[in-house]
Amino acid sequence: MKNTIKEVAKQAGVSISTVSRVFNNTAFVDEPTKAKVLLAAKELHYTPNQAARSLTKSETRTIGLILPGIFGEYFSEVLRGMDAVASDADFDIMISGAKGITTKFEKSIRAMAGRVDGLIIMSPILQGAQLRELIPVNIPTVLLNSDEEHPDFDTVNINNSEGAYLAVNHLIRLGHRRIALIKGSENTYDSQQRTEGYRKAIRANGLDQYRVEVNGSFTKSSGYDAARELLAQEERPTAIFAANDAMALGAMSALQEHGIAVPNTIAVVGFDDIPMSQYSNPKLTTIRVDLKHFGRYAMERVLVAVRDRSTHKVEHTMINVELVVRSSCH
Repeated sequence: MKNTIKEVAKQAGVSISTVSRVFNNTAFVDEPTKAKVLLAAKELHYTPNQAARSLTKSETRTIGLILPGIFGEYFSEVLRGMDAVASDADFDIMISGAKGITTKFEKSIRAMAGRVDGLIIMSPILQGAQLRELIPVNIPTVLLNSDEEHPDFDTVNINNSEGAYLAVNHLIRLGHRRIALIKGSENTYDSQQRTEGYRKAIRANGLDQYRVEVNGSFTKSSGYDAARELLAQEERPTAIFAANDAMALGAMSALQEHGIAVPNTIAVVGFDDIPMSQYSNPKLTTIRVDLKHFGRYAMERVLVAVRDRSTHKVEHTMINVELVVRSSCH
């Protein structure tokens, strides 16, 4: 038979209401008493009934995450940051991954309504009126990498354009003129902003006649294919800026397979600074995004909105980036 809150209270020598306060965080309980309650709960293998707590408190202590992907180092680092904050606050996470399928995002949002206290959404598809229509305004929501500045939803964005500008400017300062861009997935905010930053740097330095852009999809294989496409051109670039590190690593693999020395013949720069970038050969010059901080901040913002719905003020935040110079370009 499962132990109840009554047995925990009896073993700890406190009232049932005190045990309730410890697990629900509804009022202050001094540390010695809290320790006794937690020890009794551990010895009795007691865990509070989350469903019952949700019914009595009208909360689930769960945050829903809807992401275009949940695999790879980029998402792994972002999720680590989110999970750390959620765990510290005694919140669970419910994750739904959907990439390039509008109906999947719609289903995910509908499925989570009523089951989560807040939402964090990174969607390359849903924008503007469609996004406002799908998300109930009574669910605190944070949008990641979105150009939508809805008055009811916080946004947390990476300074993509500035980062791309820094990367391309660095290559230009090194003497490169024919700098190719491997773009990210079509119709995503990150890809659009990073492309804009690339073009801005090219224009500012009077290099429009050397501009070269090829398509990618933020995957290592697409970077590999894009580099092979660039090598097939009559005039090869002397440098490649890939819109994320995965594509940059894929591009370097293709270059090395074709006997192209990196960086002596073609230099390569990425974006994001995923952990693997510092272990590649050569080590990848890139634009560093503190991905764990990105995830942490997004979770902090949604928890602020969940806890203080009446006083919460919407914020639109930009996460800064920096150039990290390694050995893939000189």
